[in-house]
Amino acid sequence: MIENGDKIKIEDFVTVSKRYLETLGIAALRAYGRNVGVSRATAKKKNEIIADIIAIFCGELAPIERSKRGAPIRDDTFDPKIAETMNAFRFAHLLHVESALPLDTQKEGLDWGIALKEGKKRPFVLEVNDTQEGMQGEKRKLHVGQLETLNKVSLLLPLDCVDSQEKVVISVEYIHEFNLREGDVISCYAQQSRGVYVANKIVKINGIDAEAFSRSRFDMMDVCYPFERLQVYEPNRFSKIEHKFTQWLTPLGKGQRGLIISSPKAGKTQYLYSLAQAVKGLNPTVETYVLLVDQAPETVSAFRKLVGDDNLLYTTYDDDPDRQIFVADFLMKRAKCQVESGKDVVVFVDSFNALARAYNDTDESAGGKTFANGLESKTIHYIKKYLGSARQTEKKGSLTILGSVTVGTGNPADEMIATELSTVANLEIRLSDALAYKRVFPALDVALVHCKQEENLRTKEETLLNQELRKNYLSEHSAEELLSVLEHAQTIDDVLTKI
Repeated sequence: MIENGDKIKIEDFVTVSKRYLETLGIAALRAYGRNVGVSRATAKKKNEIIADIIAIFCGELAPIERSKRGAPIRDDTFDPKIAETMNAFRFAHLLHVESALPLDTQKEGLDWGIALKEGKKRPFVLEVNDTQEGMQGEKRKLHVGQLETLNKVSLLLPLDCVDSQEKVVISVEYIHEFNLREGDVISCYAQQSRGVYVANKIVKINGIDAEAFSRSRFDMMDVCYPFERLQVYEPNRFSKIEHKFTQWLTPLGKGQRGLIISSPKAGKTQYLYSLAQAVKGLNPTVETYVLLVDQAPETVSAFRKLVGDDNLLYTTYDDDPDRQIFVADFLMKRAKCQVESGKDVVVFVDSFNALARAYNDTDESAGGKTFANGLESKTIHYIKKYLGSARQTEKKGSLTILGSVTVGTGNPADEMIATELSTVANLEIRLSDALAYKRVFPALDVALVHCKQEENLRTKEETLLNQELRKNYLSEHSAEELLSVLEHAQTIDDVLTKI
């Protein structure tokens, strides 16, 4: 007798399997049907083969043994992705159904790579962070990873997107019980079953004890202009020119959508690095993440030492566009879930140009209008939505995004990217070509700083300093002279007295 719980799982398996198998051609179905033990698959119609395949896996029909007698079948090969997909469905729904055909993940060749489009992206797995003594003295592994649903199966993927040999599955019951969503960082214990790990106890969700966890919905949270500052300057510690410039002349607040715009080789990446260093060091309650898209290995290594493996998501020249977009979306999902849990998050992106090019090369960008510069309309919408995710909520939690954009390359696409993102940003910092040509770094120019609602962030002294600079000082002095003043100043009063 089939229990109610098993009946529901079987019904779910039948629904997803039938929907998938109906998309296949009759030749592929016949070849796969013969492989799994469907009787007289060559003589049956499409719906009959589908029904028999599903019945075999559900335990309602015994598979026949392959006969070696007679002439060989002309076409007996099928796409291995069919078997991989069906095995994933079986694992998700029939793993613990006793009446179902047993699933040997080693023998069946269960490959989670099918969950990633066309097999181009890498399969991900989880690393073990801690251990705890079990009830009978055995060591229990504490698994920490980010929830992601791949091919109808909810898995924990590693926080830094690296490959391993371990897989942790989160059951549908846990997802409903704790209202889990893609992007949640989950700590759990798991038991091994048929080659994979299945979570049997959720300990923490986004750093909060599971029993006390609650959340809001990111898209439904009330939003306001930034009103709380991010500290980036401290004497004798984070006291470079860029730290002083940002603290006193560029109000960087929680929830801002910021752009650093300049020509190539003007120092955008170094400026982002310095800001990430200060934000991480001076704002301990803020989660600091870095997204590097299509970057050099040297840049990746530098940021890894700064923020650590788990907070750095990156792709290099070796990664294809699908992988680059997957990583970018992977980080954004986590950032939004952290904000839903009431945390302040800062994401540094280098660069939006590379992110736009990657998305433009994926299948997701097809189907819209193509501009004369080669960009798809869906690509523009994607990067605007990505930057537009930054916001300050009225209650608790904020997402700040500060990314670099390159202009002056001679490529019309880069100019369009910068223009479109400027309509979304509420903070713009432009680096000066004139200073970069003179090898003056950081090539910052206060005259090119633009911030909406900056009065909510500036102190009286900072407001006075900016008024004095724009009205009087910059008309008679160069930006290079101002940087020299900042270099030797320790406080904002030192700057006021020297200008």
